Amino acid sequence: MGGDSQGETPLFVSFGAGLQFMPEDYYLHQFKQMGVTKRQFRKFCRDNGVPLVQTSKGWWVERSCFQLVLAEATMPGRPDFIFPGAPERRKNRLTSRRRYAIDPIFLNEHVDVVTARITAARVLAGLPADSKEAARTYDRAAHLLRLTRERLAAGASPHGHP
Repeated sequence: MGGDSQGETPLFVSFGAGLQFMPEDYYLHQFKQMGVTKRQFRKFCRDNGVPLVQTSKGWWVERSCFQLVLAEATMPGRPDFIFPGAPERRKNRLTSRRRYAIDPIFLNEHVDVVTARITAARVLAGLPADSKEAARTYDRAAHLLRLTRERLAAGASPHGHP
C-alpha cells in the first residue's frame, strides 16, 4: 500500500500484480486543473462504466479501468470527447465529431492499440514499462473487455445501467 501509516489515505492500494485502487481525491486533484468538479468527475466515471468503490476511507477508482477509459476517450483520430460540465455539453451539441461517452465496441476491437498507448505513455513519462508490464496491462484490458462483451450479450448497458 502506498502512503504512510499515520492514518492518512494512502496514495494507492494494490491487490496483486495489477489491481490498484487510487483515491478519488487523487484524480480530483489532477482534473481540478482542468476545471472539473467532483460531480462532473463522478458523472464521467458513471457514464463510461468506471465503478467507484466506497470504503470507510472514501471513494476509490481502479487504476487500469480508468486508464483504459481515458485512453479510449483521447485516442488520436477519434471524435472530440466532451466532459460533463463542458460548455458544449451543456448546450447539448452532440455531433458525429463530438461524443460524451467512450465506445465499448471500439475499445473491444482496439484493445491492443489502447493498451499500447498506455504503455507508450509510461515510456514517454520515464516510467518502467517492460514487456511483462505491457503483457499484464493487456491481460487486464482483455479481461475487462470480455466482461463488457458478456454484459452486452446479456442485454445490459455497457455503462452498468439496467
